[in-house]
Amino acid sequence: MISFLWIVSCIACVLLGRYLGNRKTKKKARQMLSKKNELQVASNYRADVLYKWLVAEKKGINILSIFNNTEAENVGIYGYGIVGKQLANDMKEAQIKITCIIDRNAHNLKCDYPVYTLDDKLPELDMVIVTSVNLNEVKNHIKQANCKIILLRDILELAIEQKQGSGGK
Repeated sequence: MISFLWIVSCIACVLLGRYLGNRKTKKKARQMLSKKNELQVASNYRADVLYKWLVAEKKGINILSIFNNTEAENVGIYGYGIVGKQLANDMKEAQIKITCIIDRNAHNLKCDYPVYTLDDKLPELDMVIVTSVNLNEVKNHIKQANCKIILLRDILELAIEQKQGSGGK
């Protein structure tokens, strides 16, 4: 009788161990898929932005003309990856003042502008141009009264639509 109980308890332990192990494995797999999906969304977003930027350039559209119609003197750029660096370079060439760069990896960045994370106390800004897909993250952290927060993708789309609406090809 004792050996029978011992065998049953061993089988129960093995089954319980497999069940718990499978749950951990499934959870880890779900986390990996979620991270992969996030990376894919970010990669697709960057590709979309760069494509629209290329279309605008090819059509002779000045995407920075948005600053002609605004009184934004203190502009921040959120995201200093490939797209953010190109935007900063174009703004510098157009003599548009960049107040700061905001990036999650601010401590590892080297650039010519003051660099902050969203958790830092930011300087007073009139506009933040978001070069990444994290618009909601930025909106949740920047609570300045008159600060416009806009996606670079939206600026590109607006510039292309305005050019097409005015008869430009």
